[in-house]
Amino acid sequence: MATNVILSGGPAHDFPATSAALAEVLAEAGVRSLVTDDIAGTLAAGPRPDLVTVNALRRLADDGWSRSLGVAPFRLPRAARAAVLAHLDRGGGVLAVHAASICFDDWPGWRGLVGAAWVWGPPITRPSAPRR
Repeated sequence: MATNVILSGGPAHDFPATSAALAEVLAEAGVRSLVTDDIAGTLAAGPRPDLVTVNALRRLADDGWSRSLGVAPFRLPRAARAAVLAHLDRGGGVLAVHAASICFDDWPGWRGLVGAAWVWGPPITRPSAPRR
């Protein structure tokens, strides 16, 4: 059975519920998951799962938004970054869910690794024309 670590947690979302739901869906696909909110500690401890899933909203520079919700700003330690890169070098996968593109903003390589980025500011979508 494949193994997975779900890195979970942060403000403004029900991460315990969504991480449990992810673990359930992945179990149906034959993937056993461990859910943890100790993102840095779990990555630095070096578990060797097949998959690392990030279902979290943990960032450093958010103009005090996290702190206003009772969550300290988060810096991903170098050892944890190195663990993610080593995981990928071994052929492991990363599944970035929902707010994961906002995470780890102090790590310039995260955006490229995930292939997505959250850009703060006004929406850039425009209303679509009425359909005929």
